[in-house]
Amino acid sequence: MSASVAGAMVLLVRMAPDAHVWPEEVFDPALVLAAFEQPVAVVFADAGLAFLGLTPDAAPTSLMPRREWIDRLIEFGVTQIFAVPGIEAQVCLSTPADRDAPVVWLSRAELGHVLAEARHVLVD
Repeated sequence: MSASVAGAMVLLVRMAPDAHVWPEEVFDPALVLAAFEQPVAVVFADAGLAFLGLTPDAAPTSLMPRREWIDRLIEFGVTQIFAVPGIEAQVCLSTPADRDAPVVWLSRAELGHVLAEARHVLVD
């Protein structure tokens, strides 16, 4: 991981979009902070990977990838977007060339470092 999230608010998205009545509202805290140029990072993990059109093991789902959510985060100035695959998917994601470019894949250990250096962590 090359980017630091020190002092940033980290939004950890662990629930699938269908677990929310209004899935896009998950991102509201990040969008508001980013609009005011505050440091924000978004991490997709576990069932939250469905926002990227993936299952927790990083296999494609039958859902259409939710690229519009990623584009909206970027539009508001969120430049640190991470995804954490399940343990069983660690090997197949060593080269994320076929994945969305703005999303940086992290290991579980790297996720621990991100959460440790964050100013605040919000979990959906």
